[in-house]
Amino acid sequence: MRATLIAPALVLTLAGYASFVNAQTTAGSGTTLVIPVTSQSASFVSEVTVFNPGPTLLTASVKFYEANNSSVPGSKSCNDLSVSANRSVQFQLATQCALGAGDGSRFGLIVITDKAVPPTHAFYGYSRVQNPQGIGFSVEGFPVQDFNNQVSHATGLKKQAATPTYQTNCFVASLDQAVSYELKLFNDATGAQIGGTLAGSLQPFQQFRYLDVFGSKGVNAPAGDRTNVRAQFTQTSGGSANLISFCTVQDNMSFGADFRIAKSFGSPSGNLFAQGGNAFGTTATLGTSDNQPLNIKVNNQRVMRYEPRAASPNIVGGNANNGAGPSFSGQTIAGGGLAGNDCFDPETETDTRSCANHTSGDFATVGGGQANLASDIDATVAGGMNNTASQPAATVAGGAFNTASSGFATVAGGHGNTASDVYATVAGGDNNVASGGAATVAGGRNNIAKGNGSFAAGSGAVAAGLGSFVIADGSMNPPFPVFADNGFGARYTGGFTFASSVNPTTGFYATGCQLFGGGGSWACTSDRNTKTALTPVDPQSILQGLVALPITQWRFSAEPEAVRHLGPMAQDFRATFGLGHDDKSISMLDGQGVALASIQGLHHLVQEQVERIAALERRLLELERIVEAFSTKP
Repeated sequence: MRATLIAPALVLTLAGYASFVNAQTTAGSGTTLVIPVTSQSASFVSEVTVFNPGPTLLTASVKFYEANNSSVPGSKSCNDLSVSANRSVQFQLATQCALGAGDGSRFGLIVITDKAVPPTHAFYGYSRVQNPQGIGFSVEGFPVQDFNNQVSHATGLKKQAATPTYQTNCFVASLDQAVSYELKLFNDATGAQIGGTLAGSLQPFQQFRYLDVFGSKGVNAPAGDRTNVRAQFTQTSGGSANLISFCTVQDNMSFGADFRIAKSFGSPSGNLFAQGGNAFGTTATLGTSDNQPLNIKVNNQRVMRYEPRAASPNIVGGNANNGAGPSFSGQTIAGGGLAGNDCFDPETETDTRSCANHTSGDFATVGGGQANLASDIDATVAGGMNNTASQPAATVAGGAFNTASSGFATVAGGHGNTASDVYATVAGGDNNVASGGAATVAGGRNNIAKGNGSFAAGSGAVAAGLGSFVIADGSMNPPFPVFADNGFGARYTGGFTFASSVNPTTGFYATGCQLFGGGGSWACTSDRNTKTALTPVDPQSILQGLVALPITQWRFSAEPEAVRHLGPMAQDFRATFGLGHDDKSISMLDGQGVALASIQGLHHLVQEQVERIAALERRLLELERIVEAFSTKP
């Protein structure tokens, strides 16, 4: 793990390394150690010591990368290293690695790596470079994650012509990525630059030495002694590529020397985040101290990005193709996204949409999924695929190919749905449109709520009127529209059932009214089994009440003036017959009952009249016979 606390331009990269604390402390262990310089020549020999503090055997690979201006530049094959638990081993460069033929000085860097997969054995190491008289200097083994791409400095350098003659040599090296650099020298008493600027490029695992860095092959400084000089090393290209920089100061009489690693401000320290966790004893802070973005990588792929903004930072997670608009603050992409620009674009019906997730508005949010876009202030796409929230505070919660294209519009999910006016809502389903202000489609398929405040649900329901409410079945008929403002429409070709009570055991319809499929009239419950307190009635009395009941023409107060109705008042009906729930309404069932009872009463009167007429007709016939008999006598 590569990480620092408060670094000017930190890239946190997970690279399979385990470290516990920074090098150049009392505990500088790691699973990969870099010894920046070792040497093998007639005058100098390097002896490397590796200590295994762990409880099991350490098996490590050893790689020697000879410097570019050494005798035989390039990678050299070396034998693996075995170190028993809590033991050290020592080796010389010439015996551990196959250096091959070559005259002159052989120098470069060594990389030692635990061969366990993944690496888990942390160890220590250092090298001693010395001449046959034992005069030389030590070089500590640095955990690989301690190197970075920041500006670094080696201080206290000097040049002196008088005995003992002092000479400074400076080195630059790369790790697993190519890198370009600049090297400058400064008089730290005055801050002035000394000589020119050195620049170069290194391929992976290369090293270059500037022998006598003050001289003509270095910065070509004016003649004279130098003290309190600082070397500044700057990575000029290579992105997250790390640069190893250091200098040695030697006296040319005894060839005694010291090694000075270049250090960067805010570079890894004792507060390094360690694999397995830390106990800092206070709030831990991981981040940067300048205004540059922070990337987090896994397997060398960016998985998280933090972008500083004046108002609020942007957070971009997931695929490296995901992006937050550069002109906006407080944007969040939690994850998801794919590379490429060949996802389907429903607007153009072509495969030209970016497959990544994008935001382009202050405080816009994409929670995940792929090919999603939140493109205005406070717009949100929670997830799904190919969804767009393109106006202030518009929201798409999920699904695919959904669009919320007006302020505060919402699509909760589904497929191919659109909420295109302010406060419009589509709860889900397929190919639904809420195009009126505060209109709602509750779900289903191919529904349209186009009137302001309208509601549509089911299949093919079209609520076109202001405040209209339309529901439709899935019979796949043509669209079922209601154009009237505040109108209600319901299409159910299988019929309607309104239940006022249900069977307590089965839950089925017990009492209520039904409109059967294809029918045109209501059938309400009149089953004997649903009734109680049956009481006989006097049809004559009912008829007399009906005859006395005032019947008038009228219209409801809310109806147009041209409308006329005929019937009694509920108060009179209640007072006359005592039926119903109250004196404000007349049940159709009670009205029919009164009519039927009155018919029975009328039938009784008619029967009495028929009988009286029949009796009168008989008497009349009798009288006619008598009259006829008298009229025929002489």
